[in-house]
Amino acid sequence: MSRREFQGKVVVVTGGGSGFGKACAEILGSQGASVFVNDDRNGGKDALATVESIRSRGGTAVANGNSVLAGDAIIETAIATFGSIDILINATVYTPPTGSIADVNSLDWEVSKDVQIKGSYKTTNAAWKHFRAQGYGRVVNMSSLAALHGLPQQTVECGSKAANHSQIGYTFTLAKEGAKKNIFANIVFPVGGTTDNEASTAAFVSFLVHERNKTENGGAYELGGGRVAKLRWQRSGGLLLRADDSLGPEAVIKGWSRVVDFERPEYPSGPNKFLDLLNDGLKLPVKKYPASIPFKDRAVLITGAGSGLGRAYALHFARLGASVMANDIADPSSVVDEIHQMGGIAAGTVGSAEEGQKHVQATIEAFGRIDVVVNNAGILRDKAFHNMSESMWDPVLSVHLQGTYNTCRAAWPYFVKQKHGRIVNTTSVTGIYGSFGQANYAAAKSAIIGLTRALARAGAQYNILANVIAPNAGTNMTKSILSDEVSKALKPDHVAPLVSALSGDAAPSDPTEGVYEVGSGWFGKTRWERQPGWSLVTDGTSLDDILAKLSSFAASQPTYPTSVEEHMRILSREASNSQSASAEKVLANIRQAKEAKPQGSIYTYTERDLILYDLSIGAHHSNLPLVWESHKDFTALPVFGLIPFFNAKLPYKMEDLMLGYDQRMLLHVDQYLEIRSPIPPSGELRTFPKLIQVVDKGRDAMVVQGFTTVTDKNQEVFLNETTVLVRGSGGFGGDSVLADRGAATARNNPPWRAPDVMVEEKTHEGQAALYRLNGDLNPLHIDPEFSQKGGFKEPILHGLCSLGIAGKHIFQTYGPYKSVKARFRSVVLPGQTLQTEMWKENNKVVFQVLVKETGEKAISGGAVELDLRRASFL
Repeated sequence: MSRREFQGKVVVVTGGGSGFGKACAEILGSQGASVFVNDDRNGGKDALATVESIRSRGGTAVANGNSVLAGDAIIETAIATFGSIDILINATVYTPPTGSIADVNSLDWEVSKDVQIKGSYKTTNAAWKHFRAQGYGRVVNMSSLAALHGLPQQTVECGSKAANHSQIGYTFTLAKEGAKKNIFANIVFPVGGTTDNEASTAAFVSFLVHERNKTENGGAYELGGGRVAKLRWQRSGGLLLRADDSLGPEAVIKGWSRVVDFERPEYPSGPNKFLDLLNDGLKLPVKKYPASIPFKDRAVLITGAGSGLGRAYALHFARLGASVMANDIADPSSVVDEIHQMGGIAAGTVGSAEEGQKHVQATIEAFGRIDVVVNNAGILRDKAFHNMSESMWDPVLSVHLQGTYNTCRAAWPYFVKQKHGRIVNTTSVTGIYGSFGQANYAAAKSAIIGLTRALARAGAQYNILANVIAPNAGTNMTKSILSDEVSKALKPDHVAPLVSALSGDAAPSDPTEGVYEVGSGWFGKTRWERQPGWSLVTDGTSLDDILAKLSSFAASQPTYPTSVEEHMRILSREASNSQSASAEKVLANIRQAKEAKPQGSIYTYTERDLILYDLSIGAHHSNLPLVWESHKDFTALPVFGLIPFFNAKLPYKMEDLMLGYDQRMLLHVDQYLEIRSPIPPSGELRTFPKLIQVVDKGRDAMVVQGFTTVTDKNQEVFLNETTVLVRGSGGFGGDSVLADRGAATARNNPPWRAPDVMVEEKTHEGQAALYRLNGDLNPLHIDPEFSQKGGFKEPILHGLCSLGIAGKHIFQTYGPYKSVKARFRSVVLPGQTLQTEMWKENNKVVFQVLVKETGEKAISGGAVELDLRRASFL
């Protein structure tokens, strides 16, 4: 992606003061975007630090310290500052203290829920109307692997994991709503926390939010270790039973292997075809299953039990012998009476699902225990996202998510004490796949998946099982969606058997952490499928190539991790395999490159080019033998030999010789030049490059190349050997030590005496611009933005220009020489003063070059071998 890809775009990044958010802000700022960095941590100081980093590299950025709960103010301030908004990256995170659900205090839960769920709603909702008006917008939300799988033992962090998972269904909903208006929304799962990892993660995000991304919308991406993998929901073929009075938990348990059978999976974006499944199921023969899952002496609390699914669950559990506590916001006495009339045990508790403590306490008082919690209560407040107000958002999150959390938290100590507990929570296909007009519902229901998995992991050691179901049935909540005829056909009774199957002691073979879709006598499991990751660096592929690979799951070998530990093992294995395969390829490329036959590159020059070179290294206009072609002593400086080879075509590619070649990370380390015959004043030269050695320095790579330059009569005139270091490109094996090449690698330490001669010369501010006309057009020496990406505040002087200046000083002091060698130590900025210090040792002059303003060495280990056969003309 080029350096100005985001010119004219305005980006808002929340949580931009550190980690993933900071990396995104910096990379987009470096590519020309105007970045509005929001972060309220440390009083806004973190955001300001990111802004200063962007500005130091020539970017445009403004800091903001508001809480994301003031998301509307954040967006409006960004628009007031930059005039528009094009991209929103929600990267704010809150990490609460760890502990069991019983230990999590209400404040930590509320902060997690508000910061990561409502904060994302507030910023995105405020930006959405602007996106719609301009017909363009890009949103990236963030989650985590811990949200996908939960964490082991008691490190539950329920609020954080629920909040992180909420962003999945919510993002999928945004993607569906925004597509027609060219508003794309994707979610990422950053893994790890190193600077390099965050940088590669941000690089991929910069593609997702770019206008040339026309395909990746509603995607889920795992990003870590310089790699990207795509995630998607996979639904099992499932178990289909006849939906009639014979349908019970026994039938579900008996056919469980088919519930979890993924041999013929589906990759849906919404609910199954439940009417077709109902009709297909009714064609199956009638079967009777003996009752074998008793709930006698078990107490079951069901929220939202006054009607619909909750009522069906209450009656179902009562028939199985359970003592049922029916909760509803309205009086549930009709359900309680119905259970009593059938000889069952039941009691009722009136109140919102948010009053979980009250309902659990009522269960304990009525039955002396609590064994099963079924969180079913819910409401709808559907609206297109741009019209969704807080008054529609808050109640849905409160009833669904807060109610589920409060009830589980109240029951948890009893479950732990008795070493037994069953939790069945309720999500929906909207929470899994997203659904138009239900962003609030999607966030709540997706959060419940994350909460359930956190509870399942935390409860495993106490025999507490937690699962979540996405039921499909005709209820009061679906009246606005389903016709009366369809609603009557999709009976809640056909969902209840799965709830009891997951709540009994005769649990399935994989009894916890499951996500299940159910309805019409069909029972299926839903899980995450992960495509093998592709390297953002070492595979040598562009982001476009990677996205093309990610678009095809069928051609790969996906995995199905169910825990953070398993997920990380897969990541580690892939990274290791990729590194190994890539390393072998690099080593093979190096062997092949050493045998490559160059065609030879032509360099034609005249006396004018000799003069231009001399001027570019500071020759004074009065120094006639260097600047006037008609002078009797006109001659080429020996260091002109550093020019003809420079743009010679290599018979290999640099990117093939290492892992992750980046020209911006290249540093010129050593240079060696031999002048093998007199330099003609003009002519046509041909240069033949050869790869000498590639050294793996661990993190970095070092490449040594030789260039033999000959005349049109095939007489050798120059030999150059160049050594460059490419940062961040090592790790492929092979040579680890630079080979001894005699004078080309000699250390050339200066004697312990003061320099015999010291020549001082001040460079001028335009010198790099002039020197590049000799052929070295690297933008590092002219483009401020490019040089900033390379880690320099401003364009730097060519290393070969500094060497040319030193070579001129030596020539003017001691005369002609046959060879010159130098090591480049630190950069020189145009306008700084160079001091060439020289020590003559027989026919050798050792030299070094210092930057007067800084005292640092620009060149060290330098030496020339004098050509005693020729006298100096200058």
